[in-house]
Amino acid sequence: MGEQKINPAHPNPGVAYRAPTLLQVADAVVSIGAAIALAFLFCSTTSLQLLLPWVTIAVAAPAVYGIYIYRHIFLGGLHRYLENQRLMLIYRFTLSLIWVPTHYFALYSGDPIQYIMPAVICELVCINVAYSNMSVARYIAAFIPQAISLIYVTTQLPSEYQIYTLLAITIGVLLTPAAYVVQRVVVDFRDTQNQATEAQESLKIAAQRLKVLAENSHDIISLLDNRGRHLFVSDSTEQVFGVSAESLIGRRPGEFVHPEDAKRMGKAFFENRSQAFYKPMRNRFYTPEGRLVWLESIIRPIDDPHDTGALFAVTSRDVTEQMQMESELRKQASVDSLTGCMNRSQFELFLKEAVADSQNEKVQHALLYLDMDQFKIINDSCGHQAGDKLLCHVATELHEHTADRGIVARLGGDEFAILLNHVSAEAAAEFAESLCNRMGASSFEYSQQKFSCALSIGVAMVDAGANTAEEVLSRADIACYVAKSAGRNCYHLWIAGDQMVTRHSDYIQLSNQVQQALENERIHILGQPITNLQTNDSSTQHVEVLSAIETETGDVIPPTSYLPALEHFGQTTAYDLYIINHSLTIFAAQRATQNDWAKISINLSAQTICNQPSLERIKSLIEQSQVSPSCICFEITETAQLDSVVVAAEYLQELKTLGCSLALDDFGSGHSSFEHLLSLPFDIVKIDGQFVTELAKNPSHQSIIRSVCELADSKSMAT
Repeated sequence: MGEQKINPAHPNPGVAYRAPTLLQVADAVVSIGAAIALAFLFCSTTSLQLLLPWVTIAVAAPAVYGIYIYRHIFLGGLHRYLENQRLMLIYRFTLSLIWVPTHYFALYSGDPIQYIMPAVICELVCINVAYSNMSVARYIAAFIPQAISLIYVTTQLPSEYQIYTLLAITIGVLLTPAAYVVQRVVVDFRDTQNQATEAQESLKIAAQRLKVLAENSHDIISLLDNRGRHLFVSDSTEQVFGVSAESLIGRRPGEFVHPEDAKRMGKAFFENRSQAFYKPMRNRFYTPEGRLVWLESIIRPIDDPHDTGALFAVTSRDVTEQMQMESELRKQASVDSLTGCMNRSQFELFLKEAVADSQNEKVQHALLYLDMDQFKIINDSCGHQAGDKLLCHVATELHEHTADRGIVARLGGDEFAILLNHVSAEAAAEFAESLCNRMGASSFEYSQQKFSCALSIGVAMVDAGANTAEEVLSRADIACYVAKSAGRNCYHLWIAGDQMVTRHSDYIQLSNQVQQALENERIHILGQPITNLQTNDSSTQHVEVLSAIETETGDVIPPTSYLPALEHFGQTTAYDLYIINHSLTIFAAQRATQNDWAKISINLSAQTICNQPSLERIKSLIEQSQVSPSCICFEITETAQLDSVVVAAEYLQELKTLGCSLALDDFGSGHSSFEHLLSLPFDIVKIDGQFVTELAKNPSHQSIIRSVCELADSKSMAT
């Protein structure tokens, strides 16, 4: 009924209290009844005999409800209501309930004792209310109506009893300020002492809880004074540092900080304290045993109104394992797992720094690009396990030779790089030459076999003329190819305008143009007829395939320009397979419309006939085109440098067994003409044109051709 429910066990004095509606109504009824009764008495319009029953009825209902309230107070405990405005209203109601009836009963009976005793009791109750719960203003507000009634009633009493009532009024009036003084001096002092005691107990409990929390925390919790000395350190420090917390009291944490981190911490404090406070900082600390520990700390300044000297709270966490793990991950991300050298991505970062350094500081560095000369042979003959051990052996040799003069990295496969710091071109060349001599004299033994560790080295200077790290790496790579072309186990210094470097750069450009032509199908495939001059029979056409590439600008480049570039970079096999595929497709379509197309000749490079996987691809293309192998003749240029004559012989025999014919082209122009003629299973020998153009005038050419024809006849070969 309009009551705000409050848990008695948890009183909250700060919450505004609304008294129950019935209690307010009851108090109002009693007060109004008293006022009406007094008005009647003052006016003398009625008698007490008529007024008494009415007052009794008016007081009865509030009395019943008051009993109900007192029952709750008795059952719930009076102390639960002491801090509540509910008690003040109950006191007020109680006083009204006592004062009003006693007035009338005293007057009606004419016995002052029936009035004086309740009056004195009410006075004491009022004093108790002022003492324990009410302020002076509330007390006076409660006492004034009763005092007025008391004065009136006193005038109606016999004179011999007036002194008692006046004494009761005087006591009530005098004891009111006395009670107020007692409340202020005694009670407030007692409350202050109680509050101080409770505060101290609360602080002790809070301190004990904090201590338990600190002792059970894995983090190190410490308190520093304004001089940076420990005032408090949690016991968890013993687990991290191996020393007791007591031994650290009065000592500075800076005694254990790594010197480099101490400088950084001091700089952060002096230059920008916002970075030093509240943000986690990771620093290295040394334990008394010399063990290195990483701590992640957060420092917070403390406002200390009592000036106890505690200015900083520090929370530190042991992150040693985490830092070791991160260091290991960084190492794995920057180091080649096989050789232990720096990997390519990390090396390129150092190279970029070197390029920037050379442009800003006007200093010189040198990049050495190293490629092993015989690595493929070791891998093919002994397997990848032997190749891996060789790479580790070479990496060790490079580290020992370089020492602290530069950085060694593995770029991939059998390629390494060395970045020499602050060297001239002459010093870099001397270093490369000495490294070539060392690696050339070094050998690697595996399964009772010895292998050479020779390297080809390209040297490019990192100076003001180098704009990017990619440019420097490309220059060193080109110089390395030049060194390989010059005979291997040597070095070449990249110099702008060098003819060998220029040719290799041209090869790179031509190779890229061929790759773009293949991707965009800008390959010109032409057919050159081959006619028998004796029969002059054109009814059965024999066509030799010729090809050229077209650039993006529409220029046509002949094969004599770009084939050496493809051979230089080992890219001829892809080109050959493209020509074979499209030539057979065109030949099959032509035979479907013109039956006079009898045979087609297609060139194969030396790299292709030494590449076993390409053989299966050629067989597949022949099968897809549905061209009979007997209609196909594969030509091998005599000038081709065969890596292995044995492998080439097996490859060509497979094609011959399939039904294809084989021709040796440009015979006489190479250095091993007769070796190829005698070792490989050719069906046709095509003599180089230089011996034919002046055949009628040059007896030497006549002798050469005669001997070739005789040799071909003995081998059942056509010429």
